[in-house]
Amino acid sequence: MSVIWETAPSKTVLDGLRFSKGDLKASHDCVLIVRSPPASFRAWTGPVHRVSNEQIAAEKAKNSIFAIFNTVPTSYYGAYHKSNDRLIQYDIGLDKGLYITFPSYSILLTVAPELGPEDIFRYFIGDDESGAPIEIDYGVVPSNGRFALLPSICETETTVAEFWYSLLCNTSLTDEEILYEAWRGKGNLWAYTRPNRYPISETIAARGLSQFHPDTTDTLHSDSSCPTEPGFDRLPLELLFLICEHLPLKSFLNVLTLNKRLRGELNLNHLAYQAMKTMEPWYFPSNPIVTPDGTRQREDLDWWEGKWLTHAGIPPAELQSKIPWLKYWIQCSRNPSMRNRKRIWMVALQIKDHHEKKIAERTNADSPRAFY
Repeated sequence: MSVIWETAPSKTVLDGLRFSKGDLKASHDCVLIVRSPPASFRAWTGPVHRVSNEQIAAEKAKNSIFAIFNTVPTSYYGAYHKSNDRLIQYDIGLDKGLYITFPSYSILLTVAPELGPEDIFRYFIGDDESGAPIEIDYGVVPSNGRFALLPSICETETTVAEFWYSLLCNTSLTDEEILYEAWRGKGNLWAYTRPNRYPISETIAARGLSQFHPDTTDTLHSDSSCPTEPGFDRLPLELLFLICEHLPLKSFLNVLTLNKRLRGELNLNHLAYQAMKTMEPWYFPSNPIVTPDGTRQREDLDWWEGKWLTHAGIPPAELQSKIPWLKYWIQCSRNPSMRNRKRIWMVALQIKDHHEKKIAERTNADSPRAFY
């Protein structure tokens, strides 16, 4: 059966492809990692070149590497300006520096708090000692070396243009199916959503968990059906706890289907919290970071705590005990923002692993050698 194509996507599809204002704002909220003295950066527009306090401080330590917060890109390649003052601008072209979005920077320092601006610069840009930057796998996000190429993010065996045309104009699919494939399927647009919008309201609105089909599972694994054969569900609860704390979500849910005794005796909420903390820690908010002016240090945590208080009435001091962790875990597994958060977390882990290897190499090189 041949597929009939329209000449253009429907208005519903076009509207559904738009990124949210929050996604766009987060993608323009940048932290610059720079090595050139800030006083050498010039303003691209305006008759006045103002010098900020951080520029003056950094000028005292010429050629040091440091982070500049609250910057946004301009229309010029490699040029950024302060979010609250367009006349304070910075040029990170010609390998003078790099930008990281603030949410990604927060994730990086949560995964590897030991990293300083010098380490980040060295691993992304390279330096005189290490040469080229390290190889990093960014997952589904393609890059031309510094900037992501949005349309090329799709998974296709044809050209990028053919993929998007065949998907967006496919009349054999509903608008909802097209948008699902674009955002969550092979279109991979989820990788450009902001990685810090936790599905808290979705968790509260979600229906209760299913009953795990008791007519089948409880009969199959009940005490009377196999009285003499020991199984996984007959292990001591303490051992089951230790095992479940190291299971991903799908395996965790499979364990719950074993029998009613497990579901009744296990503290599912606490166990889900422990398992998620161990196996999928990217679903938790970023740790506080240090900023030059002391602002935005708890931005992720403040948002997280505020949303739980607003949507569920849970105060910060009671979050660990009262959040429905299993429902939250399930919602995170379906959420595009959390999927992107996991991708960025994996990038941060690569940098952390490389950093630890470099430290180990230097330690071994400095250790005294025995003479034989």
